[in-house]
Parts: sequence; C-alpha cells; structure tokens
Amino acid sequence: MNRKEATMVLREIMGECDGLLLMTCVSLSRTTQSKEDSFELRIHCGINDYLRKCMGTVLQKHKLSMKESDSSLVIYYAGT
Repeated sequence: MNRKEATMVLREIMGECDGLLLMTCVSLSRTTQSKEDSFELRIHCGINDYLRKCMGTVLQKHKLSMKESDSSLVIYYAGT
C-alpha cells in the first residue's frame, strides 16, 4: 500500500475500534518486496480478540494482511 492508503487505513481502524485501540507508537516503513513505493504500517499496542475482529473488517475491505509480533501489529499488502 502507498503512504496515503496506509494513513487512510489507520484512520479507519481507529474509527472502527471506537477508541479501544491503545497505541503507544505507530510507524510507517517502506517495504523492499516490490519495486513500487510500498509501505507497511506497524502499530505498537495491546491486542485482544475484539480488536482483531474490528481491524479484520477494515483489513478485509482493503485486501490487507496483518501479522502479530511481540507487542506490535504489522499491516501490509500481501498481494502479488
């Protein structure tokens, strides 16, 4: 996803989760997987099943994937 899409996705996630997403840090990192300008969104937060469900709705809509590592979520485009 490009920078603008990443920002839009973050806003939608925040709206969908209705203030329950307690983030300590958000970062946008360029991926090296493609030749285009492609970014992944990293959110440092506590996650539970309710938040996974809220985020899942937004991620499905934008055809994005999410992986969890330690205390952060990485949202990225896993397409070809």
